[in-house]
Amino acid sequence: ENLLDGHRLDVTFDGKQLGVGKSKNTISAWHVYDLYGNDVSSNYNVNVICGELVVNECSFAIGSGSASKVYDGNPLTCYNLPTVTGESVAWNTANNGEFYGTIGSTGHTLWLSVTASVTDYTKTSVENKFTYKITDQSGTDVTANYKIATHFGALSVTKREVTFTSLGGYCEYNGTALTNENEPTLGGTLANGEYATFDVYGSQTDVGTSDNNFSVTIWRDNVDVTDNYSVKYYFGSLIVTERELWITTESAQKAYDGTPLTKNEWHFDNSIQSVVGDHELSVTIGASITDCGTVDNDRVKWFVTANGEYVTRNYKIHVTPGKLTITQNGTYTITTGSASRQYDGTALTEQNWDVTNKQAIEKLPDHVLTVRVTASISEPGTIKNTAVYTVTANGSVSRGVCTERGGMLESITERTHIEQRGADAAYTEDGEHFIDLPGDT
Repeated sequence: ENLLDGHRLDVTFDGKQLGVGKSKNTISAWHVYDLYGNDVSSNYNVNVICGELVVNECSFAIGSGSASKVYDGNPLTCYNLPTVTGESVAWNTANNGEFYGTIGSTGHTLWLSVTASVTDYTKTSVENKFTYKITDQSGTDVTANYKIATHFGALSVTKREVTFTSLGGYCEYNGTALTNENEPTLGGTLANGEYATFDVYGSQTDVGTSDNNFSVTIWRDNVDVTDNYSVKYYFGSLIVTERELWITTESAQKAYDGTPLTKNEWHFDNSIQSVVGDHELSVTIGASITDCGTVDNDRVKWFVTANGEYVTRNYKIHVTPGKLTITQNGTYTITTGSASRQYDGTALTEQNWDVTNKQAIEKLPDHVLTVRVTASISEPGTIKNTAVYTVTANGSVSRGVCTERGGMLESITERTHIEQRGADAAYTEDGEHFIDLPGDT
């Protein structure tokens, strides 16, 4: 602008901006030449206004891969080839998470190193982090000239599932704790080089069933790594059954005396049977009999104590009852009287009676023998003079004293009446037979 015709302006620029930033686009010299090439600069007054040189960052994004696995005691890494968006990168190599490649727009080299790893179980995923730098052709770090967005992948380790099962046990009650401290069995596998220790603390003393409880700790190089496992516990059963005892109640016998017969004694059926240690077995037998007969010596009540505490529920007692027997206290014969007469149309009775061993009955407290003769006869003939009897104690009928009836015969001799209707009638009597002779009688 404002140059004379044929004149020209030459300008030498020395402004430059290599890295990200801005600076003046300075001019180191300027010259005006005429049509013949002569420098006529001195004839011009030139006002220099410098422009601005601006270098913006080169922007693109880099992302790392993701991975997950079940815990196995080894580090989890993901060295998948990084992804680049917004720029092209020609990757040259990948070795254990170390990458480098050429950026298409600048020819610079992108160096990237994946550094993340995770071994133990993670409640949330871990970022698959990496570091990077960019160098130019001379090896100078020009990372600052780039605006890089990083997108980290995720690394996650899930718990390893295993089961442990404790063993059970079974015994008859013996007053001591039933345990089984054998090592629980493993279902599944532990990671290589790892092992488990156990605290088995299940216990059952009294009759019943309970779990054989335990806890488990899993170790790697003396470090507790249990949290890396999802452990399911299965408990064996500790079973204590009742201690079974067999006893027999004693038998007893006596002659009837009007008082109850009891026998509060018993014995173990087997000499090796017993209650535990200092436990005490108390047995009460409630059976009784007063009258003649036999009953089981049962109605047994029992309990077991240990140091004053009831432990009865830990026992089961089988009872074989003996017998309680009351026999007759003697044989008593009641003899009724005899009587005889000739027929007169009225009933013949005889109320007299006697009993043998009467004093034995009289010795029984409050016992009374009553005899009632019941036989009677009106017509000619002979019958037994029967009687009934009762023995009472304090007014109640007693079944304890047994008597034997042995009454005598009571007889009536015929009165013979002959009515003669013919001259040739006659009779005879021999004491047993009546003989008809010829003629009407």
